[in-house]
Amino acid sequence: TTLFRSQHAGICISFYGPSGTGKTEKVLQLCKEAGRDIYNYNIADSETRYCGEKQKIINKMFTNFKNICEKYRENGLREPVLLLNEADALFSKRHDETDSNNTANRENNQLQAELLNHIENFDGIMFITTNRLQNFDEAMERRFLYKIKFDNPNTSTQKAIWKNKFPNLVDDDIEKVVSAYDNFTGGNIQNIKKKASIDYIIDGNKANIAKILELCKDEK
Repeated sequence: TTLFRSQHAGICISFYGPSGTGKTEKVLQLCKEAGRDIYNYNIADSETRYCGEKQKIINKMFTNFKNICEKYRENGLREPVLLLNEADALFSKRHDETDSNNTANRENNQLQAELLNHIENFDGIMFITTNRLQNFDEAMERRFLYKIKFDNPNTSTQKAIWKNKFPNLVDDDIEKVVSAYDNFTGGNIQNIKKKASIDYIIDGNKANIAKILELCKDEK
C-alpha cells in the first residue's frame, strides 16, 4: 500500500454528456454504495476577475481536500471523494499567447498548468462532471483514467422513469408522452414531476395525462 501511494495512486474519472442524464446522481450513488463521503466543490467559487486569484482558489481547494483526507485517515475512516461538478467552467484548452488577447490567454494557460500539476500528483479519488469534454485540453483529458459518456435515456428507460415519477399513469399514457417527447432526459422528467407536485399542493389535483403533456410542452 505504501509503495502504491508513493507513485501517485490517484484515480480521476470524468462523467460527460448532456445535462440531466444523471452524471452527478451516479457519483452520489457510487459513493453511497462504497461508504465514502463526498467533498463537493462548487466551481462557481473559482470564478474571479482578478489575475492569479483563480489559481490561489484552486490551490486552496486541493490543499483543503488533502487535509480532510488526512483527518479521515487519522480517525480510521475511508477517505472522501472529490467531486468537481459542472467542470466546464474550470477546464479548457490552452491558448496561443501570441493572440491579441494574450493576457487572458496567459492567465488561462497558467491555470491549466496548475490544474495539470494538481491532477498529476493527486492521491485519492476524483470525479468531474461536464457537458463538454471536447473543450478540454488534450493533455488534461489524458489525465482521466476513465471517461464515461452518459447518453440521453433510450425509450424503455424513459418509460421506466415516467412510471417511477408518475405511478398513476397507465401504459397508454406513458406511451403517448414518450412518443411526443422522446428526447427528454431524466432531468427534464424530474422538472415536470416537481411542477406537477407544486400544482398538486396549490389546487389538490393530481396531474392527468393532459396536464403532463402541457407541462412537457412548457419544459421543451
